[in-house]
Amino acid sequence: YELVTWNVNGVNNPIKRYKIFSHLSKMQRDTHLIPSEVLKLRRKWVGRVYSSSFSSKHNGVCILISKKTPFLELETESDEEGRFVIVRGLLRGVEVVLISVYAPVQNPIPFYVKRGTILSKYKGKNIIAGGNWNGVLDSSLDKSSAATPSDLNITRGLRELCREMGLLDSWRAVHYKKNYTFFSKVHSSYSRLDTFLTSHLVALGTTEVNIHNRTSSDHAPVSMESLPEPRMFRHIIWRFNNSLLKDKVFVASLKMEIASFFQLNKESIDSVRLLWDAFKGWLISNISYRKKQWKELEQIVNDLEQLHKASPKDVMIAEELEKAHLDLQEFIHKKTEYALYRTKKKYFEAGDKPGRLLAHRLKVLENVNMISEIRDNN
Repeated sequence: YELVTWNVNGVNNPIKRYKIFSHLSKMQRDTHLIPSEVLKLRRKWVGRVYSSSFSSKHNGVCILISKKTPFLELETESDEEGRFVIVRGLLRGVEVVLISVYAPVQNPIPFYVKRGTILSKYKGKNIIAGGNWNGVLDSSLDKSSAATPSDLNITRGLRELCREMGLLDSWRAVHYKKNYTFFSKVHSSYSRLDTFLTSHLVALGTTEVNIHNRTSSDHAPVSMESLPEPRMFRHIIWRFNNSLLKDKVFVASLKMEIASFFQLNKESIDSVRLLWDAFKGWLISNISYRKKQWKELEQIVNDLEQLHKASPKDVMIAEELEKAHLDLQEFIHKKTEYALYRTKKKYFEAGDKPGRLLAHRLKVLENVNMISEIRDNN
């Protein structure tokens, strides 16, 4: 299974919310939604939502579990300040404790102590605690600048929590290199505040941990894969992105390319059908150039972030990174606009007709409401 922890700095904006949902398939992340707004998260692949929030603008965490994940809830626990939510349940028949955390920025040590007391009853179980800890476990490896006395105190507090609960840093268990999840513009320094703390048994089954690029937030998402199973892939039908027709430069270039294609291949093939099939394949590969540009731009952002992490005070690298981030955001925004248009078009065309869309929705609701087990008094 795969888990993602991401401090997204709020999801009240529908465009931002869509970008985040598009970026992730299974995730565990910080939010800023009051209980009445949590329903906004129950969409697409999301089957279960466990949350804790203080207000719509301040503090909040939640755990989202996919509809396809065979998870049976046994117990939940949260606080009233929007700092943590704990869910104990059976994941594929194995008992696990999922925890989402958002530690205070100022002096998180009392928070660590209090969480250690609450988590003591789960000691020895399969614990996966992800979130923004607002502290690092190793100041020399997890911060780009020199640690202050307060930083060292926070490090000792976080280490004590891990020692008492028998937790390991999943990133450090797999990697020894330096990498960071948050950049402070005020201090011009990087730090790795976001991570998964897991029990020893979960750490042994962890196969991969990655820190991704910062896109919709100033924090980078962290993903973790553990005990992977064979995945079933569905066939995806290709559709032309008709929003590209608004791009005059793209249309003019495409016209020239199409004319050139038929000029070169029309006389070499006798079968018109074979020529048409070849043209469709050529068209798909050429239109996919935007995806190639996106991947290239993501690689540029990744390379610049690595350079900036090595030299946080270099102004030229910072400016280039900022420009690359803006270019990447433009790509993401265009993709989001098109996806929202497709969704509206789909629901408008279906309307209240008893078609495939209604059948699919009823099937999803049937699976969600299915009673798989009944608990007796014992």
